[in-house]
Amino acid sequence: MQIKQFYPYSPRKADLEQLSFSFVARETLLEELTNSIRANADAEAIQHWMILGMRGLGKSHLIALLYQTVKNNADLNDRWVPMLMHEEEQSVFSLHTLFIRFLIQLGEEIADTDKGKYRAIIDFLDSQRDETKKQEEILESVVAFLKDFVRETGKKLLVFMENSDDIFSRYMSKKNEIKQFRNILQHDNFMMLVATAPTFFNEISKPSAPLYQFFRIRNLELLTYDQAVDLLNRWKQSDIDPSESNTRSIQFDKDDYKLRALYHLTGGNPRVLLFLYMAIKGQN
Repeated sequence: MQIKQFYPYSPRKADLEQLSFSFVARETLLEELTNSIRANADAEAIQHWMILGMRGLGKSHLIALLYQTVKNNADLNDRWVPMLMHEEEQSVFSLHTLFIRFLIQLGEEIADTDKGKYRAIIDFLDSQRDETKKQEEILESVVAFLKDFVRETGKKLLVFMENSDDIFSRYMSKKNEIKQFRNILQHDNFMMLVATAPTFFNEISKPSAPLYQFFRIRNLELLTYDQAVDLLNRWKQSDIDPSESNTRSIQFDKDDYKLRALYHLTGGNPRVLLFLYMAIKGQN
């Protein structure tokens, strides 16, 4: 495994092994989320999640790892269809377009494993391209289609959504639509949402907001010094080329005062730390 296979801005390009190897400091949260996904498969009321943290703290890495974990775990994959939404959902501008995106993403997820249902999704989407249909009609039809899919397959939908603050604050800004979104997820119990945002936003923080107390919220913290050094050493280990006989495993030493000074420059931000590692590597 080479460091070039770790992507500072797009962890979703990495596979399960790569994501797991470079995952530090969030193991307890990963276990909590995985256990919640497992428990929600049979729950009468699904618990939805919101992961908060500034850019570069590892939200995308965590989401990508959860997605790959579900896809590669036989038990979880039998109960859920994981759907990794685009990092930027630019085609969403209302509630009905959000659910259309869910359906499109579902089609992409099952295209290789269930060609019959994939074809049914394509045909259904084609049938909705009717200028005489109202948005509410389309929404009802799409939600009904998704619910039928869950009922027929026995698999609930597990949606991983990044930058959800943009979705709920900018792209889908009508309060009544957000309230309707909450009602659909609460009452129909066919979809679990694991979302991320860089910080608290009005739609989840204000007591009068439709999504207030809808999510179980967890905050990602900056890496401690020991965690940062652990991550540096994992990247270093992954960067070893076994085909080169003169390859040496050089470890980052926690007692190195220069390393501690560099850590403070990164502020404990994993993405900045990766850029630091790549700069150090380039000098060797």
